[in-house]
Amino acid sequence: VSFPLGRYGRTPATITLAPFVNGLWIKRPFDVRERDAAFAERGGWHPSVGLGAAWLFDLIRIDVARGLRDGRWTFSADVTRDLWRIL
Repeated sequence: VSFPLGRYGRTPATITLAPFVNGLWIKRPFDVRERDAAFAERGGWHPSVGLGAAWLFDLIRIDVARGLRDGRWTFSADVTRDLWRIL
């Protein structure tokens, strides 16, 4: 989706999709809420696969991933460091 930026033109109507694979090693899990007794036995490797999308001149990135070990979904959003000072 492209939208106008006034006298500066329009944003590009493109999006960059980036598939990724991630691995996380957890040595000693810690559950803050202590509601899941089996959580302490979930140490080890936690792989996931996902898709990242960079948009709006690559200033915004949104990632969605699914864990291969437990099937949980994770979502994250990030803005480039160039935008930090105006946020």
